[in-house]
Amino acid sequence: MVARDRVDQSSLPGLVERVRRIEAAAPVGFTSITRGGLRIASAQGLVIEGTSITIGTQFIDGEIYIAGLLSGDGLIDWNGTMRLRGPATIEDGGAVTVLGGISVRLGLTDAGVPGLQFGTGGQVVGTSDGVQLNNASGNGFAYANADRVGMSRGPRSINVDVDRTSVVGPFRLGSLTTPPPGTAVYDVVTDGAGNIFRRP
Repeated sequence: MVARDRVDQSSLPGLVERVRRIEAAAPVGFTSITRGGLRIASAQGLVIEGTSITIGTQFIDGEIYIAGLLSGDGLIDWNGTMRLRGPATIEDGGAVTVLGGISVRLGLTDAGVPGLQFGTGGQVVGTSDGVQLNNASGNGFAYANADRVGMSRGPRSINVDVDRTSVVGPFRLGSLTTPPPGTAVYDVVTDGAGNIFRRP
């Protein structure tokens, strides 16, 4: 309702009341812009001392500076260069995936341990003291740790230790595919001088 002045009464009390209402009002408390836009040209910018809610598309042409926690629950679709100047932590269950002919995923592998997986195939995973490269079926791998490097496929393996090299069979030499009946198969071990030994 619009306040009206009456000529037969003093306008002073009404003016005082109207000024009091203006002083106590929040003029932008329920502001809505349906046409045009809002431009803030001051150096102080827009200061929000509470929660900011944006519904719809937001276009920002300029720098974004965040001094605090950036938390979200949704998809980030980024088309451009991203630069990280500090540590990043991928928590349990998270992963970084690079799509292509064969996708590469950094996170939990099919083996259930953190590592690098190529598609649904090979994996590079860390061990307690080294690293291991696994094939897709899981029956072959190469590894390196503090004391030994080697590779294995099924029951066969080659291990290189500090003081020896060992071959675990069954294995074949030349055209011999299976040992003759009654012949025992031994590990073959070499020492640092190149000597070859059979170990029962």
